[in-house]
Amino acid sequence: MENMTIEEMNREANDLLDADVDATRRMRNVVTQDINTANKTLEILDDQGQQLKRVEDNLHGINAHAKRAEADLTKMEKCCGCFHLPCAKRHNFEGSTARYGQVWGGNTAGHASNDVVSEQPRSARGQSKDAKSSAGGNQQFIQPILENDERESEMNDNMKIVSGGISILRQQAMAMGEELEEQNETLDRMGDKTDLNIKRVQNASARTAALL
Repeated sequence: MENMTIEEMNREANDLLDADVDATRRMRNVVTQDINTANKTLEILDDQGQQLKRVEDNLHGINAHAKRAEADLTKMEKCCGCFHLPCAKRHNFEGSTARYGQVWGGNTAGHASNDVVSEQPRSARGQSKDAKSSAGGNQQFIQPILENDERESEMNDNMKIVSGGISILRQQAMAMGEELEEQNETLDRMGDKTDLNIKRVQNASARTAALL
C-alpha cells in the first residue's frame, strides 16, 4: 500500500466498492427468492388446510346422516309405530359413547367448526409479498465515504430491502408453524370423528340386520 500511487489506490477502492455492491445485490436476490418460495409454500399449506376442512365437513355430514338413520330405526323398532316392546333393546349411540361429546363438541349439524382453518390464506395475512415494499424508511445501513456515489446509494437501498425481507421471512416462518399446528389438530379431530363414525354406522347396520 505504501508504494501504491493515488491512481492505484483509487482503482483498488473502486474494485472493492464494486465487489461490495455485487454482494448486496446477491443478498437482495437471495432474500427475494426466499420470500417468493415461502409465499408459494404458504399458498400450498392454505390449499391443504382447505382440503382438510372439506373432509371434516364430510365427516360431519356422515354423522348427521347416521343420526337420521338411527331415528328411522327407532321408529321401525316400535310396536305398531307407537311404543317399544318390553323386550326391545333401547339404542342411544351418543349417550352410550363416553367420547362422543368430547369429540364432536355439540357441533353435529354437518358443518365443521369455524376455527378449523381460516378462510384467508396465510400468505395474505398482514404480510408483504416482496421485500421492497417493506424496506426500512430512511434508515442508513451504509456510511457514505465518497461524495454522490450511486454505488453507495444502491448498497444502502439493497440493505434496506434485505432488512425488510428478513422481517417478512420471520413472519412467514411463524405463519407456517401456526398453519401446520392447526392442521395437525385438525387431523387429530378427523381421526377421532372417523373412528366414531365407523362405530356409529356399524351399530346402525347391526340394528338394521336385527329387524330383517
